Amino acid sequence: MEGFEIVPMTPAHYPAVVALNKAWEHFTSPLSEEALAKLCDQACYKVVALADGEVAAFLIALREGQPYASPNYQWFGRHYQETADASGSSPAFLYIDRIVVGEACQGTGIGRAFYEDVFSVARGQHLDRVVCEVDAEPPNERSTRFHDNFGFAEIGRQWIYNDIKQVSLREKPL
Repeated sequence: MEGFEIVPMTPAHYPAVVALNKAWEHFTSPLSEEALAKLCDQACYKVVALADGEVAAFLIALREGQPYASPNYQWFGRHYQETADASGSSPAFLYIDRIVVGEACQGTGIGRAFYEDVFSVARGQHLDRVVCEVDAEPPNERSTRFHDNFGFAEIGRQWIYNDIKQVSLREKPL
């Protein structure tokens, strides 16, 4: 791989995105083309990284207030609404739903480039925070280190999928 280019995700990318997601489904969750199209309709940020013309990675993020059924997204919505109600602060956030970087492209800077761009977009929307979750049980140690290096701090945990997986719910103040 010589380099990569980050471009907006289009429906033409969907088959490759679904295949890449499938390879990492044990860390993300299942995603069909139909579900991806629906998710992208709700997302405010959806990009792919192209390496040698092929989809090597993708990232999808949503603002608060979407009808997205993810238990983690819903947790953040409730958490920030309760915080706003108690303190008068804004319940706004940018939620990173999923980021997947193919095995051959890990360590090339794609993830860092995605996150720097996401933070720029969030700041441009006058948001105070970007949020995500990281698998805690079973652990995804590589993702934990990546998010720790960006300053994401745990603000909660929850068990999902009938208590099969526990996630660390994290926030990066901007």
